[in-house]
Amino acid sequence: MKAVTFKGQNKVLGEGKEGIEPLPIFVDQANERLPVVTCWEFDNPKERKKFLRTGKLFITSITDGNGLSPMYLSSTNPIIQKPTTKEEKEEIKKNVKKMVDNQKK
Repeated sequence: MKAVTFKGQNKVLGEGKEGIEPLPIFVDQANERLPVVTCWEFDNPKERKKFLRTGKLFITSITDGNGLSPMYLSSTNPIIQKPTTKEEKEEIKKNVKKMVDNQKK
């Protein structure tokens, strides 16, 4: 997989640095929690086919022993696209509540 540019991004991390792939991001500086959004795509056709077949995506996060930050995965750009169906709205509410509840623990 590779990080790709996307509508709404407002920063690129690592741009112009040797040995580092640029990472397009949207960072919401108005939110005290500083959420960051990135966009990824399958750049390997075999990987894409496997995902379509299994429906599974594995995510590895480097934590340096400092715990895991909450993540929300979606095929919808949360910056520019609003949920259109009642089911999408409920799914987002449920996932956000789960993230908040986990942070309180």
